[in-house]
Amino acid sequence: MLGELRGLPEQSGSVVLCGHNPGVHELVLALIAERISGELASTFAVGAVAALDIETNWSEVAPGCARLVALRQN
Repeated sequence: MLGELRGLPEQSGSVVLCGHNPGVHELVLALIAERISGELASTFAVGAVAALDIETNWSEVAPGCARLVALRQN
């Protein structure tokens, strides 16, 4: 999934990435820069949505480059 993000055209603004766990959960945890505890650290529910703010070029997306903006777990 990280490779898919890095391969996006640089002019891509907002992107929706859909996938399965544990991959999506692991990717979100790796990308967010802040230390996470509680609900997100332990689980990523089926149908969960995480909004991340990434302020780098897509080709440079790497662990710790994002900020968690919103999380919705039903």
